[in-house]
Amino acid sequence: MGSKANKKPVEKFEKVTEKLFHLMLQEANDTKSKKKIDIDDVYGLVQHFLNFLSNGFDSSNTHIRAISAKHISLMLKVFSSQDLEDILDEKVIEKLLDGTISLLKSKHTNLKLLALKISSYIQKFSSDELKTEILNCMANDESRDVRKVAMINLQSDESSLPYLLIRTREMDSEIRHIVFAKLRREKVPLANLRLCDIYKIVYDGLYAREEGVREACMKYLRANYDMFSDNPVQEPEAHLESEEEEEDDDKIVDEEDEEEAGEGKRERKAKKRGRKKRSVDKKAMYNKVKLEIRRFL
Repeated sequence: MGSKANKKPVEKFEKVTEKLFHLMLQEANDTKSKKKIDIDDVYGLVQHFLNFLSNGFDSSNTHIRAISAKHISLMLKVFSSQDLEDILDEKVIEKLLDGTISLLKSKHTNLKLLALKISSYIQKFSSDELKTEILNCMANDESRDVRKVAMINLQSDESSLPYLLIRTREMDSEIRHIVFAKLRREKVPLANLRLCDIYKIVYDGLYAREEGVREACMKYLRANYDMFSDNPVQEPEAHLESEEEEEDDDKIVDEEDEEEAGEGKRERKAKKRGRKKRSVDKKAMYNKVKLEIRRFL
């Protein structure tokens, strides 16, 4: 028998939700349609359903919570992030965020996976608490599937990037592969990372036992290879230029304030010497990393 005949009746029923709202949205956006459906009517109906279904998040029955979350995720899947901004009001957003957080704190793996699915659609409205729970799932959950889905759906930014980079030492090779693929897909500039993180990527990626992980790392590094070209390293040079400007500024000191400024001037010069030394160290580190990368590329 075909795969459709073998499909569970529950899964067929759940798909009705997605198809229903997809067809309604398609009809509302079709300018040639004779039976015109107003887009505001579609948005109003979606808001009503989301508000109703989100009440299931608070149920003590795990099955009801799962069904509610499943239907909500299928509804959200139909609409673009811009559509959702137009559809959702503050009350519904708050209920979705609170419900998603409660599912992420659940002990049930299936509820966590559904919550991560929902979070991927409402990241524009994400709260700090929701992001914390997603990071916690990615780093500490016992389920490999939960860690994997949390990583895929994680929104990369300055606050979440350090947690993502730690996963380059994840025991599961597929998750390590996803880290490098995510860095490349989201175009995270290598130049924006700390030197210790760049070094970590080079050694944890290029020296991985698994060929797939090494290849994913190389693809990410190739995308950033301009940083390691034979051109002068920009970041350390920028420091040196700013130091020269500061030295020029130091020369413009009022004669009347010269004695008072002397001590502060000596302190500034000492700090400059320290910065120059760090710039030299940084250049050396860049060159060392560059040589390691060129061995593989």
